[in-house]
Amino acid sequence: MSSSSSSSVSDNAGSTVPNTLRVATAPAAPAVVHGINIQSRVPIVLDLNEANYTAWVRAFAAVFGQYGLGNHIDGTAPPQGDYDWVQNDCAIMSWLYNRLAPDLLTAVSTDDDTAYSLWRGVRKIFHDNRSARAVYLNAKFRTFLQGDLSVLAYCTRMKAMADRLGDLGFPITNTDLVQNIIRGLNPRLHHYVSHLTLCKRLPSFHEARSMVQMEEHHLAESAKLQATSALIAQAQRGVQPPPPVYGTTSGSSPSTNTRSSTTSSPSKKKRKKQTTSSGSSSTTPPGSSSSALTGFSPNINPWTGVVQAWPFPAAPRPTAGLLGARPAMSAP
Repeated sequence: MSSSSSSSVSDNAGSTVPNTLRVATAPAAPAVVHGINIQSRVPIVLDLNEANYTAWVRAFAAVFGQYGLGNHIDGTAPPQGDYDWVQNDCAIMSWLYNRLAPDLLTAVSTDDDTAYSLWRGVRKIFHDNRSARAVYLNAKFRTFLQGDLSVLAYCTRMKAMADRLGDLGFPITNTDLVQNIIRGLNPRLHHYVSHLTLCKRLPSFHEARSMVQMEEHHLAESAKLQATSALIAQAQRGVQPPPPVYGTTSGSSPSTNTRSSTTSSPSKKKRKKQTTSSGSSSTTPPGSSSSALTGFSPNINPWTGVVQAWPFPAAPRPTAGLLGARPAMSAP
């Protein structure tokens, strides 16, 4: 049984097989291949409207390399009379049918499909007019700015565009990618540019992303602390003494205090005299001020209303001989 070649094999589109398929591995048995759940191994559905071709290819390359199926998509001629190879090829075809969007599947499938023909057809669609597509994609890559995106989302988009340019035959080096990421950072992170560029060596993409993410996190935490400190300072500047408690015998209303401090009115002396004469009693006669009593409001006079009193007649003496009898009650 033939195996995948150690050298890269290209098709008419000029694309090479992934690196994981350049090492010869023994193919798995059809029973093992048919038991693979491709949806769990390749969770990506390839779509013309989504920039997920690179991730889709890498996911499939990992499966092909794990089970020794690289010779099914690298252009190797199928061996004659090898039924295991035919069964594995049909299994790969079913995987591709399942992981292609309906419109894309219609564009690449024919009655004479093989795993290699499907794989090559997909690559041709995504590599058509690659020079013109690379021009526009490269222009977008060079002018892309972070804006309101987080550092993670910004770096992820830059990496996706770099991968797509590499798929089109115009690879982006790590230095170029990192420099372009630094160029498009949000102005609030511009102070960190010198820290990245003054290093003895330019950090890798993953290192630069982690460093800028840490700085973004530091700025966010600093902003939270400043906001909290501002609220505390504002609260301290606006602190006022607690208002007096009205309605208690120990306190009085501000208007009463003002009047007592400015003038010495006769009513105050009268109230003081009444309080001394009443002793410990907390009740006041009708018409007097009740604002100093607990539970009373100065605007409400609880003594208003009509009070009626009726005399109760004296009970007659019981009649002799009728002791124990209930005395008769006279009508009022």
